Amino acid sequence: MRIVLTTVLLFCTAYAQAECRLSLPRASFADAVQDREPVGDGSGTAERLWFFTEVANGGGEVLYHQWYRNGEEDARVRLEIGADRWRTWSSKRRQADARYTVRVLTESGCDLGEYGVISGSDSGANPASSALLTEARALLASSDTTGARLLVRKAQQSGASDPALTRFLEQELALAELARDIREDNLYIAGGRIDTLQQLSMSAANQAMLENLQQQWQQRREQLRQEMNSWLMAVQRSLANMPASADCETTVDSTSWLPEPHRDQLTVTGQQYQSGMQTLQLLDQRSGLQHQLERPCL
Repeated sequence: MRIVLTTVLLFCTAYAQAECRLSLPRASFADAVQDREPVGDGSGTAERLWFFTEVANGGGEVLYHQWYRNGEEDARVRLEIGADRWRTWSSKRRQADARYTVRVLTESGCDLGEYGVISGSDSGANPASSALLTEARALLASSDTTGARLLVRKAQQSGASDPALTRFLEQELALAELARDIREDNLYIAGGRIDTLQQLSMSAANQAMLENLQQQWQQRREQLRQEMNSWLMAVQRSLANMPASADCETTVDSTSWLPEPHRDQLTVTGQQYQSGMQTLQLLDQRSGLQHQLERPCL
């Protein structure tokens, strides 16, 4: 299957400070480097993806190729510049459906630009779909998941039936929404997204991203569990030292009587009482985990 890549210049600038005297007459992705020259534009099917740079006025400087895969730091390659005019390159093993970015930096602190290439298993996608996916992925890169979804949905409603568009919605967009839910502590919703994504047959790159996000979800969920348990234990000790005021048989449907800061994050899902002690079942809406709180009752 041929891997179709769309190259996008994400950002390219060179500051005018004296220490940034060097420049990049050429910088691009390639399928190979032969005789110190780039071959192709990175859209081939070679096992490795290459990034080529030609440096001017850079003698004695050290260049860095900072690689990112799907927005995460992947590798930092140190490249020594041997003359004022110098060609140098680095490479990474290519993964289907991965988004690669290379930021070019110098040891003296010069930022020479950021270049991106979007890789996807969009074999057979028509040009209109490829252009649409490029735009949708750019929206994802700017954290606009709603805009990306609307863009693709509108195209589908207008008759576009390319399977690549469906894969984008089911995988790339869903992974971006999962990452957003984890960042915003919507872990209950994130858990449902993980279950859905685990049922899909995904590329190696998307599968690796899912596994990474699932690990983040588990770690954050455990943090919230410990945080809530500690807070509820403190509340329970406080209630135990106060005279009982609640009727054991009264239905509790609100957490407004609890102190801040977590009362609005909890929902009462059940209750029971025995021997003057009321036990409440509480759902943390962030993590989806159940907790218990005991308080004296009349």
